[in-house]
Amino acid sequence: MTRFLALGVCMVILSSFAFGQHKRLLHQTFEIPDSLKEIHLDVFGTLNVESWSGNVMMSEIQVEVEKASQGLFNHLIKTGRYQLLTTNPDTSVVLIVTSKISKLDSVTVRVKKEGTETVENVKVAEKLQVKVFMPDIFEPHPENPLIWTRKPEESDNVIKALPDSTGIKNNNR
Repeated sequence: MTRFLALGVCMVILSSFAFGQHKRLLHQTFEIPDSLKEIHLDVFGTLNVESWSGNVMMSEIQVEVEKASQGLFNHLIKTGRYQLLTTNPDTSVVLIVTSKISKLDSVTVRVKKEGTETVENVKVAEKLQVKVFMPDIFEPHPENPLIWTRKPEESDNVIKALPDSTGIKNNNR
């Protein structure tokens, strides 16, 4: 009985060092200031943007990593490799959302070939599916779906839609 228990513990320990496929779903939220006019998205992986009625921008990132140990996978997540970063180049009007990693930033691990003493470098396969929930006060730019602009406020639309009953021509409309 003790032999089976020791064998089971060894298998659990060894499986933690085994290379395989690992998945995790990560979430982030971003406050949207009232002064913000545009959001530019530049993220690594497959991107899907959905409009929603909330007042914050949320992201859901499905991370799938192959050819890595569980320990390495946990380390990559803990160090924030798959987080989205935000910057405001002019501090008020534009928000840029980027990935912490890029296509050129790959992880390489050393793997021993089975049955030999040969060790080779293997790139870790990382697959990211990013879903962004954009507040419905923003709409995609007609020419670039990676740029989202704030919709005109409804009070602006009402003023522009009022008929000109004064007979005075206003060129500011």
